[in-house]
Amino acid sequence: MCSPNELRARIIRLISGNIAGLTDREDSIFNWIVADKILGNSLGNLQASCRRTVTPVMGMWGGKDMVHAGCWAHVRRYFFQAVQLNSKDLLALGIVTEIDKLFELEAEAKAVGLGAAERLGLRREKAEPIVEGLKQRIESARAITLPRSALGKACDYALGR
Repeated sequence: MCSPNELRARIIRLISGNIAGLTDREDSIFNWIVADKILGNSLGNLQASCRRTVTPVMGMWGGKDMVHAGCWAHVRRYFFQAVQLNSKDLLALGIVTEIDKLFELEAEAKAVGLGAAERLGLRREKAEPIVEGLKQRIESARAITLPRSALGKACDYALGR
């Protein structure tokens, strides 16, 4: 279980709209009581950078109806490291390229000033197929990769989130 400081530092945002963002600033005051007031019985998606953080949060606030949304930047980092170690690794490179498409969609939405509902529609229309393809690609790569290789670790990280 994470300490209150770890929770404060690692919660990025609650996508349901209750939280715009919690920072990792050392001077910010945040503890379990504040988290309880903010999250309460929230339903929706919790995006956090650490599974170890999310498990106690989901158990205490929102329960089984709160969905953990992993961070694509962290997933991408692991696959990018696999590409850095082996630039000929077309599996890892292909996965990084697909993740980059998700970031491009978000950048386009921001550039044209789409609102929350419009972004959600865009994600459902364009991002969901990319994510489904990514999951299949990562599962396929995991099946043929050594578990302790950089690609194997990247797959395990991604599939564990």
